[in-house]
Amino acid sequence: MALGKIKADTLEHSTAGSLDTQYVVNGSAKAYLSMDSSGGSTTTFFGSFNTSSVTDVGVGKYDQNFTNSFTGANYSGLGIAHNNVNVITNVNNTTFGSYAAGASGIVLYNGAGSAYTDVDVSTAHLGDLA
Repeated sequence: MALGKIKADTLEHSTAGSLDTQYVVNGSAKAYLSMDSSGGSTTTFFGSFNTSSVTDVGVGKYDQNFTNSFTGANYSGLGIAHNNVNVITNVNNTTFGSYAAGASGIVLYNGAGSAYTDVDVSTAHLGDLA
C-alpha cells in the first residue's frame, strides 16, 4: 500500500470559515499524559501522546519521558491534579530547576508544601519538536 501526502496551507470548513494550517501545527500540544500518581507498580495510565514512559523518582516526583524530544528545553508545560494538589512541570527531577528536551519533571505537592501522591494528574507540553 502506498502512502500519500496531503499538502494544504489553509483548512476550510463549509460554515465555520478557514484556518491557517501553521496555526494548527504551532498551537497543538506535542505531548500529554493522564495518570493516577499512586506511585511504584500501581501507577495507572489513562492516556498519553508522545510519552514513552514515566519514571517514579521519589514521593510525588516523576519524570515524563518523551518519545520525540523537543528542540530544546524552552518548551511550555502545564499540569493539573485533583484534591487541591499543586503540579509543577518542566523540572528535571535529578537537578531541580533544569529543563531537558527529552523529559519533563512532574512534582506534586499539597497546600502545606508536602509531597503528595495517589491523585489523578494530567500534563500537556507545547513547543517545537526536534
